[in-house]
Amino acid sequence: MARPEVKFSQLFINNEYVNSASGKTFETIDPSTESVICRVQEAEAADIDKAAKAAKKAVALNSPWRTMNASERGRLLFILADLIEENSDYIAVSSWRLHYKLSNF
Repeated sequence: MARPEVKFSQLFINNEYVNSASGKTFETIDPSTESVICRVQEAEAADIDKAAKAAKKAVALNSPWRTMNASERGRLLFILADLIEENSDYIAVSSWRLHYKLSNF
């Protein structure tokens, strides 16, 4: 099985990729080969708090998402569905690797 291409290794918070507050990273291991895939940012409490605040703000009463009309939200969700479909092989392999790792832990 081919090594997965890593497009992002940062945290995705408030609609942008950022390093963790601590700057710590950890290795992501491919359980089928035990080789290092990449290093990713290690989220800690400060990062989780920042992400939770951003998520809460994103769905707040007068946020752009909440004030957007239903047809526009639907259009965006269809775009998301198309992206998931286009990347289904990558998602399937990633899910398999995660399951393999968890079931053999």
